[in-house]
Amino acid sequence: MMNLTPTQLDLDWQYQLSRSLETEQALKSDWAQLKQLEMWDGKKLSSYPVAYLRRLFDLQPIDDVCIRYWLHIDHAPDETQVWINAFEAGQTWAGEAFRVDVTDYISLENNEILLRVYQQGSIGKLWLEPVPCEPPH
Repeated sequence: MMNLTPTQLDLDWQYQLSRSLETEQALKSDWAQLKQLEMWDGKKLSSYPVAYLRRLFDLQPIDDVCIRYWLHIDHAPDETQVWINAFEAGQTWAGEAFRVDVTDYISLENNEILLRVYQQGSIGKLWLEPVPCEPPH
């Protein structure tokens, strides 16, 4: 049986606060370091309308097997938007767990997760789960 280990993405984040709701304009600024995603509490949003958090990552190749990748977020502030490599992957709701198939948006190298946060609140653990494809019927 193959061992498919989830990729933990909790460490080495960056963030930026923005007064602009225009994503392209906002992302031209410098990024501050956020050692661990769970350290984000959103209190800085009291002075800014939006915050962007991002994480860059690579994946380890998995031997000749069909794999789907599912992104998981334990919880996040309501209406947090989630992008993978500039593709909109979805939006969180009222602190609920978030899970979405991102296979079509990722590659082995140079991946970026971007969270656009409007509300104060914490963000839970975030990971990428490799799941074997279902065999054809």
